[in-house]
Amino acid sequence: MTLIFRIFFLPLLAASVVQSGAADTSGTLTAWQGTDEAAVRLIAGPKDNNGPGPVWLGVQIKLGPGWKTYWRNPGESGAPPRFNWENSKNVAAADVRWPAPKRFSAFGYDSFGYDKQVVIPVLLTPTIN
Repeated sequence: MTLIFRIFFLPLLAASVVQSGAADTSGTLTAWQGTDEAAVRLIAGPKDNNGPGPVWLGVQIKLGPGWKTYWRNPGESGAPPRFNWENSKNVAAADVRWPAPKRFSAFGYDSFGYDKQVVIPVLLTPTIN
């Protein structure tokens, strides 16, 4: 799952951040991108009309039966999702607020992550022009 996430979803995520960051949104959702096994979309929080400032964004991941994605510390196996914002326009900083994960045990190894569905909150700070 994490290799699929990095190859297919992160470029779509970066492109969507650029588009959603420019819009005046009040809970805008992007279209789902992915497959039956895993799909991702962005949830843009409402824009504060008091000028430039941080904006909340949700990275919503929906997983098919038997699939999972990992937490920031995946445990003994797995690789965590990585968010790369460097090609995004107007993003000075992104603070990922990881929700509490579940523990998974398989083949004698413990890992931490999410199954079914998760929304990972991100606080985006725009570049001030």
